[in-house]
Amino acid sequence: IDINERNILEININSNNDIMVEGIQISDISEIRQLALDFIDNGSGTDTAGNPCTWCGGKKDTNSSEHPDKAIIEIQSNRNSSYATYIAVQNAVLGAYAELRDRRALE
Repeated sequence: IDINERNILEININSNNDIMVEGIQISDISEIRQLALDFIDNGSGTDTAGNPCTWCGGKKDTNSSEHPDKAIIEIQSNRNSSYATYIAVQNAVLGAYAELRDRRALE
C-alpha cells in the first residue's frame, strides 16, 4: 500500500518517557490531543474515492493529512517507556477522535 507521508502523524515515546510528535518534543500531553485533532480535521485533499471533506474545519495545510479517511496516527514506544505514558498518549489521540465525532453528530 502506498501511503503519502503527509497522511502519517508520528508520535514517539522514548525510554525516559519523553514524547516527540513529528520529531518535536512535547512537554504537555494535552498538546497531543490538539495536534491530533488538527491533523485529522485538516481536510486539504480528497478521500480514496476522490471526494473532498465537506465537513472538515481544519486549516487545509498541504503538509498535513489530506482527508480524515487517510489520516494515520502512529504511536511508537520504547520497551522501557512506561505503560502509563503510552496509555496517556493513546487516550489523548482517542479524545481527538471523540471530539470530532461529537462535533459531526451535532451538525
